[in-house]
Amino acid sequence: MRAIIHNPLGNSLLPLLGLATAYTLAPFSRQLPGQVLLQLPLLPYFLTFAVVALGLLYRRPRSGLFALLLALYYATLTGDIGKLWPALARQPELPTLLGAWLALAMLLLALFHEHHLRPLLGLLVLLAALLAGSHAYAPALLQGLLAAKPPGTEQLPAWINLPPVVLLIFASSAGGMLLLIALRQQVFERLFLACLFTVALALNQSASTSAQDLAVLFGLAQILLLAGLLHHAYVIAYRDELTGLPGRRALNEALSRLRGPYALAMLDVDHFKKFNDRHGHDVGDQVLRLVASKMRRLPGRARAYRYGGEEFCVVLPGRESAKAQAVLEDLRATIAESRLVLRQAPRGKSRKQGTARVTISIGLADNTGGQTSESVIKTADQALYRAKKNGRNRVCSARSG
Repeated sequence: MRAIIHNPLGNSLLPLLGLATAYTLAPFSRQLPGQVLLQLPLLPYFLTFAVVALGLLYRRPRSGLFALLLALYYATLTGDIGKLWPALARQPELPTLLGAWLALAMLLLALFHEHHLRPLLGLLVLLAALLAGSHAYAPALLQGLLAAKPPGTEQLPAWINLPPVVLLIFASSAGGMLLLIALRQQVFERLFLACLFTVALALNQSASTSAQDLAVLFGLAQILLLAGLLHHAYVIAYRDELTGLPGRRALNEALSRLRGPYALAMLDVDHFKKFNDRHGHDVGDQVLRLVASKMRRLPGRARAYRYGGEEFCVVLPGRESAKAQAVLEDLRATIAESRLVLRQAPRGKSRKQGTARVTISIGLADNTGGQTSESVIKTADQALYRAKKNGRNRVCSARSG
């Protein structure tokens, strides 16, 4: 299970498993009190409003657009859209055509980044217009396309009720999203795949699925989008964007929750200003990422944080400084043995690529009871100053003087 969770493609299956579980358990929703059952079909619409509002608040419009697309399809399958536009209620092909359009639209939305959606919206409108025009002026051609059976789709399993062409569209979109998940390894792409799965499952079972079951299925899909936005809000508040490590706010909260003795180390990248002055800030960012990547591999309960600038912090619960020093010496040696590949020439130089050695200095203190976290950090900072003064690339403990 752990291998699945930490694998980007395996991780993408978790939202899908949630949706499959919801669809399996949806019939049990009929045992809810009658008044709740009457209100249940409204749940996806309320969740849509919440997702759109949070998407705008956190500048993640793709999530809001996915929520609106899900709501549109939910309204189509339940017949709500026919109540608003009676002409659409007389179009039996509408769920199938709209499902195929949504599969393409969702892939394109996943492909584009948050701040480059305007050209995409025009493309989606054009695609919808072509589909509507084909339905109005060339219905025979469209029906022939839906009835076609491309090679390999002649003998589909009995549980698949989608037209072969539509099935291929969904499969191609799912394949494209899986590729995006592998390349980007982002939470939202996994959730977008779950939205695509929701549309495909709902269309495939539309003839035998009640309004309450659809409400549970689409409601959970919206909840997944909502959870993704809340996770994004957490990352903004507690994670450092450059290194991916927890930030200073996360450190303060972790220290406030600690009970019992712990060791705390302050780390500083040696000669960091020289890296920036000689190679530019991009190389400085590379240095910080390199150090952070090594700190993520600390053993046991040790946790790394970015404190600010070129400073980092390590908290080692349940350890005194004497026991923590060996862990930090290993970290210091690992970073010193690494070589940073420079992706650009130093300023004023013509060579295209080289390497640089990165070292860190570490100051170590511990809290064996009575001290505040602020005083422990201050003591570790003083030990860090001595490490710098004594030649850098070393660990100094507050206890060793």
